[in-house]
Amino acid sequence: MQKLIKGIKALLGFPFYVYKNYQLQTQIYQLQIKGQGQLDFLSGFISSGFVKLTLPKVLRPKYPQDLIRIGAEGDGGYVFPASALAATDILVTYGIANDYSFEQEFRKRSGARVVAYDKSTESYFTDRNFYDRFFKFFDGIQSEFIPKFIGKKKGMISIRETLLPYKDKKIFLKFDIEGAEYDVWNELENLPDNVIAIVCELHQVELHTEKIMKWIETCPLDLVHIHANNAEIFMPAHKLIEFTLVHPNYYVTSKETDIKYPISGLDYQNLKDRKDYDEIEFL
Repeated sequence: MQKLIKGIKALLGFPFYVYKNYQLQTQIYQLQIKGQGQLDFLSGFISSGFVKLTLPKVLRPKYPQDLIRIGAEGDGGYVFPASALAATDILVTYGIANDYSFEQEFRKRSGARVVAYDKSTESYFTDRNFYDRFFKFFDGIQSEFIPKFIGKKKGMISIRETLLPYKDKKIFLKFDIEGAEYDVWNELENLPDNVIAIVCELHQVELHTEKIMKWIETCPLDLVHIHANNAEIFMPAHKLIEFTLVHPNYYVTSKETDIKYPISGLDYQNLKDRKDYDEIEFL
């Protein structure tokens, strides 16, 4: 198949659109390609050039001195303070599909109980090996899997319902629900006080600028890390940004001020076969 694609590209004679010093401005971000950035004609993804993402300064994270990464070195991993990990009683996650590496490492390193919600995971159960491994971890004791989507429609479950049993526990939330977060946005703006940390991936950021900015500015948790997902680093818009928010009682701010994003050794390309952001700045 790869040889066929290469042959088609050669036959077409114009395998790439080339951009020099390209710039795109939206409400929430600015995308720049310095030098000779190339957009692959068939895949639609940037394949070269120095790519810089500029975000408003309100999205510049505070920088905890004990940041760690939990989960895969790629899509599915998140960065947050080790002190928040140590303080957590229960990890509640919405959206895992077939990747639960974050939940596995989180439980191993913290001893916290894990409760995961995702109806879509059932589609992977036809693979017997996956099924056996999955339920070896989600044994119903230390880790519980509930095949339901988060939302308001019939058959779904609300965030409030998932958190109600843990009123006396320190809760860490993880959600990556493919854009459905905006269906339950009111709940995200009114989380209980015992939620001490959140890691999440927000989709279609260019369409929900005001909601996102207001949430970050008014949330009782502090923004302590940000990562631009390269899964959709294509023209004309970027859509995916990962956020980490932590209660100020559960991290200590570093004295370092000149932090460069992405952070080497902590941030990785979500998709390794696509160009990543070289720099994120905040203006």
